[in-house]
Amino acid sequence: MTAPTPDVLRWIERVTGGTVLGSERFTRGRETWWVDVGSVDGERRWMLKGRRVPAAVAARSRILTDFGPGREAAAIGALAGQGIPVPELGGYHAEAGVVLMERMPGSALLQRVGESGRRATVRDYAGHLARLHQLSPSDLTIRPAMPVPGDARTMALGGWLASAEADAVTAAPRLRQAEPLHDLARWWLHANVPDGRGLEHVRLLHGDAGVNNFLFQDEAVTALIDWELALLGDPMSDLGNARYREALYPTGTYPDLIAEYERVSGSPVDRGAIAYYAAVSGLMLSLGMVANVQRPRPSQPEAVARLWQDALARVIVSEAIAEATGIDLQPVEFDEPPASSYAPLAELLVARLDRSAAVADAGQDAAEARGYVQLARAVEGLLSRSAALDAGTLADAATVLGRRPADVPAAMNDLAALVRADPQRHFERLLPVLAADARRRLVALAPLQAAEIWEDAQPVVDATVSPRSGPVLPSFDRPS
Repeated sequence: MTAPTPDVLRWIERVTGGTVLGSERFTRGRETWWVDVGSVDGERRWMLKGRRVPAAVAARSRILTDFGPGREAAAIGALAGQGIPVPELGGYHAEAGVVLMERMPGSALLQRVGESGRRATVRDYAGHLARLHQLSPSDLTIRPAMPVPGDARTMALGGWLASAEADAVTAAPRLRQAEPLHDLARWWLHANVPDGRGLEHVRLLHGDAGVNNFLFQDEAVTALIDWELALLGDPMSDLGNARYREALYPTGTYPDLIAEYERVSGSPVDRGAIAYYAAVSGLMLSLGMVANVQRPRPSQPEAVARLWQDALARVIVSEAIAEATGIDLQPVEFDEPPASSYAPLAELLVARLDRSAAVADAGQDAAEARGYVQLARAVEGLLSRSAALDAGTLADAATVLGRRPADVPAAMNDLAALVRADPQRHFERLLPVLAADARRRLVALAPLQAAEIWEDAQPVVDATVSPRSGPVLPSFDRPS
């Protein structure tokens, strides 16, 4: 819908005690508005946040049903008066699937700040995250209620990963090819729940902690935002997700976050559990997007950026599991391909789209246009590189299968069959092969990193600095 419904507007007036003066759609691909409300105390701006997708689509997805505006309302409502910077909760309209909250000042784009400012801001954020994890769930009133894990295994696996796994099962018949990395990662995560992380560790989690999910001004955090994935679980899950988000939106501050978190919490973090939950975070995202990645929908505003996000998530999953198991992933070599005779066509497409993007209307139209430019640039590179990338994956697959598959889909199907047959037996040979395939995908889709645009006409991150062979998973330690 282009504006909040009359029923929702009447609800806003009822819960705020004011009069709605106007609303403005916030252009980020989902139903979100700024709503101005007037009262005897003056005018105030609120954020009305809706579902990511229409209700009928959300109803077909376990993760979109289990998580969303209701979880966000429950989390920020529970944290009122607890010393954690969150927006004031106006209310949650369950039927409409919208949450009303105070508009908070500040920016989310830490990438726009200089190094010293980034580090200081992240240290402030780390302190808030540590204090969040010190709150006992028994002292919080959480409405709507969140599921309480009954044992350590459920705490590790029963949150949004379980929901994403259920959606992956539903999506499987629509896939073009098997996903052996998903299958292997799911087996490993279920077989390696972190030791020593019992129910005494259960806390209210942000669920999507990390850079770009908090607002800041002048090196101080003004609000922790985007609580849709909030859950009761292991605090190391938030730190693992923050590690994943640092790879997605690099700032170079992850070591600062860990050091300050340890200082404020008074105890060392569990690095093995953080690696585990970084893999969980990456897998959850990749499972949730697999159907759209294999069969992208032109109507989906985030389709282009999701291709890149999925590629990175696959590398994160493989690197995190390799770190946890001591497997050494070898760099993938990328030779510069010869020029294609069709290159002028791709160059023309990029130039024409670039020209159209330059005159696109501000907001969603401009963001969509820039995404098309980056998609064309990725296709431009793949015209000459795709054969070599596929050849590398087929050669790697042959080292495990003992024969060269006919094509990449056949290779993925054959490798998935090995996972189904005996994942433990084939694990150490399969993981490097699947990690290399994920890395090739990441390099091939590198231009798409610049397709994600939030607050202005500029990409969230710079696509030109994507690593070709070095680790993507951020280290705990700052380079000397």
